[in-house]
Amino acid sequence: MSVAHNTGEQQLIDIIGRTLGRPARARVGIGDDAAVLADGTILTTDAYVDGVHFDRRYLSLVDIGRRATLAAVSDVVAMAARPDAVVVALGLPAGFSARDIRTLYRGIGQACRPLGCEVVGGDIVCSQRFFLAISATGSARRPRLRSLARPGQGLYITDNVAAAETGRVALDRGLSRRQFGAAIARHRAPFPRLAAMLRLRPGIAALTDTSDGLATDARHLADSSRVRIVIDRAALPVLTATESLFTGDEPGLTRFLLTSGEDHELLFTSKGPVPRRAAGVNVTRIGTVEPGSGLHIRTRGRVSRLREHGYDHLAGQGKSC
Repeated sequence: MSVAHNTGEQQLIDIIGRTLGRPARARVGIGDDAAVLADGTILTTDAYVDGVHFDRRYLSLVDIGRRATLAAVSDVVAMAARPDAVVVALGLPAGFSARDIRTLYRGIGQACRPLGCEVVGGDIVCSQRFFLAISATGSARRPRLRSLARPGQGLYITDNVAAAETGRVALDRGLSRRQFGAAIARHRAPFPRLAAMLRLRPGIAALTDTSDGLATDARHLADSSRVRIVIDRAALPVLTATESLFTGDEPGLTRFLLTSGEDHELLFTSKGPVPRRAAGVNVTRIGTVEPGSGLHIRTRGRVSRLREHGYDHLAGQGKSC
């Protein structure tokens, strides 16, 4: 099936939501990081396609299994929930061996064990292109939703912005692993900030993770909560390695910070106070929640509407899906 180039992922999600209507047996349906069923179960699913979501030139099957699983489980953590179980569906092209499957699942296991979840099932089909579809479940008495941001709260993020994409660029260009080691590690294994979330959870109002890029994910919070969010450019925590990619190009660096995804850091609002570190991870206030609508950015004292978007799986990718 071909998808029109001018139809973005969020537009399709909106179409699906209008077509199906509001679910009768879920507290939260389409439109957040994960669904919340009536009994508090958190449920999410993600798909990862070779050549689209990962590059086998520099990622091993262990890396791919671990990375895809961590990304799926991050959606559970982004609902302020503990992950419980993972189900894996595989599409395998000709040439995949039993050894390859063991290697892939070794990476999946490496993702699950530290997070306290386990693989409980799945499916395997023949496919022209290698892909994984991973579902994850969790539970939370009081999930934190994207729609809970309120004026007067601050906007916070864990660790650094655009570290994972910095690592991808470094791998793609063959840059120094010594200089870009932290960023490469974040790209290879973006472990969800579960321990930090549990420490911060009592003070968290609205919550998501930075999977699609800071601009897109902060806009999700603003739109879902019907508030105005202002990001302070000067406050964004950035690796020195990231800055080194854009020496003398401040606009390019800012665009990179706003649009780069797959960090899977916690992005949340809180009335505060919020600790500067949680479970060994830095926590930075990067903006404010105000009355109004839309996403804005403060640069050198001037506030303007933010037009940039993060990665969209469908719109403007120059190819059909």
